[in-house]
Amino acid sequence: MLQEICLNAVEQRIAKFVAKTRHDTNRSKGVVDKKVGGQGAEQTDLDGIGAELAYCKITNSYPDFDDSPGTWDALSKKGARIDVKTTRYRGGHLVSRMGSNSDAEIYVLLVGEFPSYRVAGWTTADHLMGTEINLGRGPTHGVPQPELINTGFTSGG
Repeated sequence: MLQEICLNAVEQRIAKFVAKTRHDTNRSKGVVDKKVGGQGAEQTDLDGIGAELAYCKITNSYPDFDDSPGTWDALSKKGARIDVKTTRYRGGHLVSRMGSNSDAEIYVLLVGEFPSYRVAGWTTADHLMGTEINLGRGPTHGVPQPELINTGFTSGG
């Protein structure tokens, strides 16, 4: 079974601060919000940074707090650039709307909502960018959960 993690009170405060800062910075730079679910943009940002912190907590790594769009979220122990994705849907897919704009090498999917998450698995950027799915809003890069690698996520493969 893959690891589940809940952020503690201090981690939750950090996540809320970083999520608000990223949200405000991205909107001021004209970055279009690419969220898919029905939740608000602020909640999407909070779920996302919460998942990044949860991944870093599990892997004993340090998050990249850069608020520039298209950057990676963490480094694996082997030095691979990791992009952490999250979904609230238990059976949700790993989806990236960034396409080739991201400099990540590995994508990890966490399932849950702030402040609790479960690592669902990971895949390489090449595999994700070479796979298309349609979730009812047109084709996008995505990998269904059952196709994700669910071992070795702490080392990035």
